[in-house]
Amino acid sequence: APAARASYAVDEQLSVGVEHYAELGRLSQLAPYNQQSHTTYLVLDTEAAGYAINFGVGRGWTANSDRWTVKGIVGTRW
Repeated sequence: APAARASYAVDEQLSVGVEHYAELGRLSQLAPYNQQSHTTYLVLDTEAAGYAINFGVGRGWTANSDRWTVKGIVGTRW
């Protein structure tokens, strides 16, 4: 499942960007485009109280993906 990301650092604790995720099928035989899943997200990354926060709103581009998706990831360093 390949993915790509491009972002711009607004300051030391805030960045905005675009992420794209794809599910293409088996590497030995890629699925036809209408059976693949492609979703592009507009994302915001920040840090607060020692946590890394990633929030995004995504749009699906193929019949096999959800039309709109909201995602949130909270991480911490060990």
